[in-house]
Amino acid sequence: MFEISDETVRLINKTCKGKKNLKLTVGYLTNSQCVIKVYNESGEIDSSKKYHYEIGSITKTFTVSLLSKYISENKLTPNDSIQKYIKELKKDTYYPTLLRLATHSSGYSGSLPLYKREYFKIILGLIFGGSDLNKNNPLHMDFNKMKMLIESNKLKEVDYSWKYSNFGISLIGYVLGMVSPKGYWTL
Repeated sequence: MFEISDETVRLINKTCKGKKNLKLTVGYLTNSQCVIKVYNESGEIDSSKKYHYEIGSITKTFTVSLLSKYISENKLTPNDSIQKYIKELKKDTYYPTLLRLATHSSGYSGSLPLYKREYFKIILGLIFGGSDLNKNNPLHMDFNKMKMLIESNKLKEVDYSWKYSNFGISLIGYVLGMVSPKGYWTL
């Protein structure tokens, strides 16, 4: 079985040392077997525990790679609307395609799932000590909030100019979880 080299482990430990709350997950495939190692500031930790990561940001590479894989396997097509996979959305309404989400040309704001006023309130709360993101994280998303955000952002069937959107990538992650029999978090 393949193991991470001592030099790589040394570099990982050096990178993680002294960084509280950091969890670095390293995954690799060898002979069709997936191996996952998780590190924190003290070194390797239990990789059998479940750790959740926000869909977006660091997971974009994984998410879009998986999207490409599913497209090549004909499990979905880039021009599919998200409505094809999120059946609970209102009918007779335009929703962006996977391609527009992946290329950040869907029209979704870069600030979603929050609006600028909400970001401002969070920042003020953190500055003045009136907010605890560990207890009330407004970025946590459930299905109903996701559906409400999709339906309340009325988009047109046009190519919008490029606008970075974690929300758009999270929708791709949701669709991939719907297509996979395992769901996104177990992929």
